[in-house]
Amino acid sequence: KLALIAVTNSNYIHLVFLNTSTLELNEIYRDDYSITAHYYDQKRNKMILAGYMADEEYKVRDEYNSGLIDTYIVDNTIYEYDIETGVFELVFNSNTGYIVSLVGNEDYIYFKENDYISSDKRIIMYDCHTKEKSQSIDFKGVYELIAISDNSDYILYSNDKKIKMINLNNGKIDNLFNDNTEGIINNGFLGYSS
Repeated sequence: KLALIAVTNSNYIHLVFLNTSTLELNEIYRDDYSITAHYYDQKRNKMILAGYMADEEYKVRDEYNSGLIDTYIVDNTIYEYDIETGVFELVFNSNTGYIVSLVGNEDYIYFKENDYISSDKRIIMYDCHTKEKSQSIDFKGVYELIAISDNSDYILYSNDKKIKMINLNNGKIDNLFNDNTEGIINNGFLGYSS
């Protein structure tokens, strides 16, 4: 199986599994939930998904742009999807910005959140045990969160044309990769074998 985040026969971005033998697609719908960020936790065989209800977002955007409402707030939701059982589990709701990038494991979920109106960006840490959210240490211009270590000691992320690693215990940042080509690194995946 190959997991994809894709728009297929709807206007919404869904989780889709491709059977690599038969080339059949199996779309996993959750109403009009549109996925904005995802991360595969290999250790637990779960997808961590962030997104929003698209029809609600369209309505809020139209009302805000028409001057009918003063505040642009859309609930963003993070789910864990168990690949073995096919069950969605609600992790939490957030209405403070779009969740555009995330990494996570059984202990923590770190996510990048963009303010709805301004260009403010922040990295938030969610503790899966206490169910508390807190502003994280400064990742200094993170573009895309790439991976978190199983022991939650470090996170890999991209910053313009670089891949960096931040030690979450002391805030030390190391450059792992510098690219001199045009463009930016906007996605990544960390694979490992156990």
